[in-house]
Amino acid sequence: MARTVLQGLAWPSMAAPRVFVSSTAYDLGHARGQLRSAILALSYEPVLSEYADILYDPRDNAQASCLKELASCDAMVLIVGSRFGSVANPSALAQIDDGLLAAFEAGGTISAEDASRVSITQIELLKAVQDGLPVFAFVEERVLHDHATYVANREKSFADEIDFASISQPEFARYIFTFLDFLEARVVNNAIFPFSRIEDIETTLKRQWASLFQRLLTESRQSNQRTHRVDTLSEQLEDLKVAILSSMGDTTARDVARSTIQFRLLIDIVSSLNVSDLRGAVEQGISWEDLLERAGVEEILETPADEGSTQRVTRVVLRIADDGLLLGQMSTARFGRLADEWAAFVALPPSQRMAVFDGVTGSDVGLGPRFVKTSRYAYDHFSETVYAVTPKKTPDPVYGDEEPF
Repeated sequence: MARTVLQGLAWPSMAAPRVFVSSTAYDLGHARGQLRSAILALSYEPVLSEYADILYDPRDNAQASCLKELASCDAMVLIVGSRFGSVANPSALAQIDDGLLAAFEAGGTISAEDASRVSITQIELLKAVQDGLPVFAFVEERVLHDHATYVANREKSFADEIDFASISQPEFARYIFTFLDFLEARVVNNAIFPFSRIEDIETTLKRQWASLFQRLLTESRQSNQRTHRVDTLSEQLEDLKVAILSSMGDTTARDVARSTIQFRLLIDIVSSLNVSDLRGAVEQGISWEDLLERAGVEEILETPADEGSTQRVTRVVLRIADDGLLLGQMSTARFGRLADEWAAFVALPPSQRMAVFDGVTGSDVGLGPRFVKTSRYAYDHFSETVYAVTPKKTPDPVYGDEEPF
C-alpha cells in the first residue's frame, strides 16, 4: 500500500482548554512564568495578564479587560501567596453580580466601610465563580499555617495585632485570611491545594486534569450504555403493547389496557402520597386539590437548582400536616402537570377507571415511589433551603417531551 507523506502543510489549530492564571504578580512572577510553560507543555492555552494572552481594549481599563477575558476561558488556576495585590477599581466591581458580591461581603471579607479592600485577584475569582468556571486554588503552605492560627484567634481582641511571618503586608493579613474563609465556605468547587514549590502545582494540576479526563470518558461510556438500555427497553415495551392490544377482541378490554399504559405512572406517584382511602378517592373522582388535602399537603415547595447548573431544574417538596416533608423524585414542572393528568384519569368512565386503578395497584411490578416521607428533623434541616412556589398548571404534554425525573 502506498504511503502518503505530508510535509510542510499547515494544519488547522485544534481546540484546547484555555486556563486563566490568577495571582499577585510581584511575589509570584517567577512561578507564573514557570506555570505558563507547564500549561503550554500540556498543549493547553494559558492566559496570563503579563503576556499577550489578553485583549486590552483601549476603550476600557486593564482590570476590566482581564475580567472580560475570563468569559472565554475554561478553567482558572488561583494562586494565593504572601501579598494582597492591587485593589480592584469600581469598573471591575461592577462586573460582579450583586448577589455574589453580597455573599462575599457577608463572609467578612469586606465591609461597607472598607469596601475598597478587595483585590483584583479576589474579583477575578468571583468572576470565575459567576461564569461557572472550575477553580483550582493553590495556597502557600506557610499562609495556610498562619490562616489556621488566625482562625483560632480571630474572635480575640488581639487578633489584628498578630504579626504573621507568611504575610509580607501585615495590614492586609485579615483580608487574605478571610478570602481563604470564603473559598473554603463555598458549597461546591471549594478544594484548596497547599504548595511550597511551583512543581507541587504542576504535579497536582496534571493529576487533577488527567482524572477529570478519565471521569469524562467513563461517564460518557456509562451514559451511552444507559441510553442503549433505555432505547432497547422502550422498543420492547412498544412491541409488548402492540401485542397485548392486538390480541384483545373486546373494545372495553382494549380501552382499559390503553388507560393502564397511560395512567400507570400517575397512579404510582399518587400512591406514594399516602392518601387516606385512595381507592375511595378514585371511585368518587375527587379533584386534584381535594386529593392533596387528603394527603395532608399544606404547602408545595421546591429545592434550589444546583449551583453552577446550566439548566435550572428544581425538585418538588411537599410539606405535610405534621411538619414533615415528602421529598419528590421529579421536577417541579413535572409535578405541575399531574393536576391535568389526574383530571383526565377521573374523567374516565367509573368502571374503566376502577379497573385501571385496581390493575396498577395490584401489580407486583411498580415504577418505584415518587415521594419519600421524612421526619420533623428533616423539615427543620430543609426549611432554610426550600421556598414556597405557586403550583403551575400547563397543558397536557406530548409524552416523551418532558423533564427527566
